[in-house]
Amino acid sequence: MKTMTLEGLTQLDFLNGIFSLLFILIVIIIGIKLISVYFKYQKIEMITVGLAWIFLSSAWWGIIILFLGYVFFDYRIGTVPYLIIGNIFVPVALVCWIYSFSSMTYPQYKKRIVLIYSAISIVYEIFLIILLIIDYRLIGHFETEFYLVSEIYPTIYQIFAVATAIVTGIIFTRKALESENEEIRWKGRFLLTAFITFTIAAFAEAIILLTPLLLVIMRIILIFSTFAYYLGFFLPKFLSKWLIS
Repeated sequence: MKTMTLEGLTQLDFLNGIFSLLFILIVIIIGIKLISVYFKYQKIEMITVGLAWIFLSSAWWGIIILFLGYVFFDYRIGTVPYLIIGNIFVPVALVCWIYSFSSMTYPQYKKRIVLIYSAISIVYEIFLIILLIIDYRLIGHFETEFYLVSEIYPTIYQIFAVATAIVTGIIFTRKALESENEEIRWKGRFLLTAFITFTIAAFAEAIILLTPLLLVIMRIILIFSTFAYYLGFFLPKFLSKWLIS
């Protein structure tokens, strides 16, 4: 592991670290808040709803670990730990979401759906570890100090996970939008907004060469999607009354 100096940070690197940290802190707070709803309604799917969003943000955990290590300890995390942190929790997020989705939408098929996605995710994790042992560059490599390029194996799974989230999210929100209850319809709107905005921002960060301004915009969109996700499951009464009125 090589050490680095603070002066080596570019404006883009600094904004990447600061806004990633802000995004992750908000995700954790919102995720814990959603998990705490379990104690009110005693529904396990509320725990997995919160965990799904927390673990989905794991793609940005490595950035803040790299940034904080850089700023406070003059130390750079190794490439392999970075790749593990950024990839190994995505399948956990997907399985948590699928459990929540199937519990609330297709409870009669829940076991079958969860089993299929769990099997796919376990196979992915096994080969991820094998490839990291053989040659970590089969998973990804750094082009600059802060910019990591993912290879085809994790990218395919990430596309699969995002596509699943979008499709199941649309199915889930469609039922909410068709409800006669206005509050439920608003929850559906917020949840659909969360899935769409998160997908746009995540894909934009993956395929566009970000400038400092674009990076800030994308992270603000990610933060907005987090609040929308929360409101899709837990809409405060005062806000609900205001929106309905």
